[in-house]
Amino acid sequence: WNTGNVIQAIATTYSTPVSSSGTTRTDSGLAGTITPIGTASRILAMCTHAIIVSGVGNGMTINLQRAGADIYSPVVNGGYFEQGTHVSVRDVISFSYLDSPGTTAATIYKTQFFRSTGSGTVTIQGDNSTASLVLLEIA
Repeated sequence: WNTGNVIQAIATTYSTPVSSSGTTRTDSGLAGTITPIGTASRILAMCTHAIIVSGVGNGMTINLQRAGADIYSPVVNGGYFEQGTHVSVRDVISFSYLDSPGTTAATIYKTQFFRSTGSGTVTIQGDNSTASLVLLEIA
């Protein structure tokens, strides 16, 4: 393979709403598995989630994980999505991350989220939205 070429693409979606009112990490339900053909390959993960943050002062953190370990958290308002003085905030969060897994084993990428501040509820895939995750292996 020529360096910089896309070798394979995996796309997955998930549309069931998931809510959390605690600070414990919660699986979003969005996950994809890719099996790199070379240990030098890089994986470009591109993710989109619709979020709802309800209640004054609530914030949400989203984490991208590889094989159960955090590898990226998009930084917005200091690393979380702050609801501020609004009763409810609805937004679409998109991010990408270029990873170097260093393996040829099947590798699971997924997102988790939690309420990082406040005492209300945070929801992902809310309002009948569909989350997406695209994984590109790049030589």
